[in-house]
Amino acid sequence: MEWSSSGSDDSGSEGVLDASQMGDAEAVAGALERLVLAANGDNESAKTVGRFRRLHSLNLSCNTLTELPGALRHCARLEKLSLRSNRLAELPKWLTSLQNLRQLNLSGNSLAQFPMAVLELKNLKYLYMGSNGLESLPSAIEKLESLQILYLGGNRLTEVPSSLGNMLTLTALVLCDNQLRALPPSIAQLENLRSLLLHKNQLRTLPQEIVGLRGLRELSLRDNPLVVRFVRDMAQQVPSLLELAARVVSTHHLSYSTLPVTLKKYLDTAHHCVNPLCQGVFFDSRVEHVKFVDFCGKYRVPLLHYLCSQRCADGPDADLPPEAGQRLLRKVLLG
Repeated sequence: MEWSSSGSDDSGSEGVLDASQMGDAEAVAGALERLVLAANGDNESAKTVGRFRRLHSLNLSCNTLTELPGALRHCARLEKLSLRSNRLAELPKWLTSLQNLRQLNLSGNSLAQFPMAVLELKNLKYLYMGSNGLESLPSAIEKLESLQILYLGGNRLTEVPSSLGNMLTLTALVLCDNQLRALPPSIAQLENLRSLLLHKNQLRTLPQEIVGLRGLRELSLRDNPLVVRFVRDMAQQVPSLLELAARVVSTHHLSYSTLPVTLKKYLDTAHHCVNPLCQGVFFDSRVEHVKFVDFCGKYRVPLLHYLCSQRCADGPDADLPPEAGQRLLRKVLLG
């Protein structure tokens, strides 16, 4: 076992005690700030961490933990906690008592559901949850309003919630090696995002709003179907009579304040056609239009945007205008 005392210097040298020297560990327990119990094969030792009340950093990685030791709730000063490569299938509610946590590593466990207790860690800046069995993310993930790095690679995600776009402090978002088929347009709201890793998914297109990420420096897209050209199906579902009437009301800016509440809510959902020369709107019936956009002057990726009619899709004005933000990208990995 490795015990890092508060007297360790910045060069990385630190005191090392083995299990036979537990008495020495007890002597410094009151001052210890860093403790490493990784791959020690002794779960009983992990259950005693509560006596190290001044811990700032604790590493319990690569053990066979199936649950968190209850004594850990007494380590209220913890800022960094690594539980990587254990057998954790859930986390206890008392985890919320560790409000000083800045970094939490849960990668390589057996978490099939996102642990809701994590959402209450308001000061969390770095969250690693790669290589678990996560199939979905809660929409409440936006509660992690201080998060800067979110690592979710190697899970079973087929989609991510649109609320992800409200996590405005994110600088790195890792969603590689999942089963994602689409991204929400709200991802364009992540104005501080620098790195977006999407390789090894099932993406065929990207939302056209992604070109608005002007701060993006790294975009990884390799091993996605989108790197292969495909025939685009421009078929459009026939608009209903309700939609046709609603389009007339919206395009002519008619007042609808006296209509029933259900119709007013429907009219409020109008989306404008992205064709710059079209003043049309759509509600439920839309045309999916794909344009291959140049990134870094070398790579072409398909962006998905929506038009109000087949006429707009066939016309020469359906293309998106060039985006200056594309020139800021430093690295685009497609293969």
